[in-house]
Amino acid sequence: MNDDATPESLLEPTPQWYRWTGWRFGSMYLHVTASIVYVAICLAPLLFVLIGGLQISSWPKDRLWLILLWACVAALGYPTWAWVETMVFERWVRTLAESQRKVERAHYHLQVEMAKNFWQAVMEIYKVAGLIGIGIALK
Repeated sequence: MNDDATPESLLEPTPQWYRWTGWRFGSMYLHVTASIVYVAICLAPLLFVLIGGLQISSWPKDRLWLILLWACVAALGYPTWAWVETMVFERWVRTLAESQRKVERAHYHLQVEMAKNFWQAVMEIYKVAGLIGIGIALK
């Protein structure tokens, strides 16, 4: 027998929320697919400009509805996702035993903090890019 082995009764329960499969909240398949779609939508204007298919200067007069739709998705997509996922998670976690509930909430909180740190870094990058853009425009 392995001396490092821990009896099953002493192990903390494994978090289950992100182990789901299929297409529902808690499923990494859904998270990855939604992330790919979100990033594609957010980067679409840049890709169109780099490819040469669109001129940004003509967007305000020609495609105002598209700009507004893109801005809404880019600005509200992740916060809406996080809000709905938290509501679904809370409904699900209340069905668990108290010991498992504590494990799930701690793991979910860890994931939320990592996402919060990521998006805070993204916003700081936007701030720096905006300041560089202002500096270039003022030259």
